[in-house]
Amino acid sequence: MHAGCNIVERSKAMAALLEVCAGFFDVQAVRRCVEPMSADAVPADYRELLVHQDHMTTVLQRHCGEPVRLEVLDTRRDSNSYARKIALRPLTREDVVEVGVARIALDSVDEAVRTEILAGRKPLGEVLISHNVLRRVDARFFYRIASPSPILACFGRPATTQAFGRVGVIHCNGREGVQLLEVVSTGERD
Repeated sequence: MHAGCNIVERSKAMAALLEVCAGFFDVQAVRRCVEPMSADAVPADYRELLVHQDHMTTVLQRHCGEPVRLEVLDTRRDSNSYARKIALRPLTREDVVEVGVARIALDSVDEAVRTEILAGRKPLGEVLISHNVLRRVDARFFYRIASPSPILACFGRPATTQAFGRVGVIHCNGREGVQLLEVVSTGERD
């Protein structure tokens, strides 16, 4: 069952997810472990983490009660685009609270922002906020990710049997600047 999604929405949601994941995850393995769903079908304990138009960085900091730190797992770069697979962890703990991929059009931000993004020391939301980039977050599609998924493997916890995520876009300075996959786990065995 594809909770609350019609066939056209499921098709668009899956295409968007596979586009973001390409080059970072085995897309055939991802396809087998993902169920697109409507925002209304996202379970209550994940809804506040995913169903919003805010930066995930600020939402996770509120949820964790402390800042989150970035771990860059893999990167891709060409002349005008930069993509990275990441994990976010609470500042004082080792558990992963988010796994994601960001595909960034480097010409959508100024040089100082590009430099800080490419340095890979801070979460993307933190960089955009600190530089006061005119931005809008647009969460478009929602997913249930089940084990055995290459995405879940990035959480590093054998007990993580499912997680929920979203694909969206961050509009920077009036244009689509970032394409995102953000997957969160409550850390409990689901």
